[in-house]
Amino acid sequence: MTYVEDAADRMRPQQFHEAAGLEDWRVLGEGACAYFRTGSLAASAEFVQAISELTGPGECPPRRRPAA
Repeated sequence: MTYVEDAADRMRPQQFHEAAGLEDWRVLGEGACAYFRTGSLAASAEFVQAISELTGPGECPPRRRPAA
């Protein structure tokens, strides 16, 4: 199972892979991950910048896990 704060939000990997809109994502040891290729370091930096400007569901900033 993947790690989540609330057990009610848990989903088995098979359920995750069967969900619509998640074709680019995979369930690994730490949870859901996606891999996106870019053509250059500059394109990668632009991609990361664009992601950092997104908000999470409900217009809240994405939650961050505390550093170990």
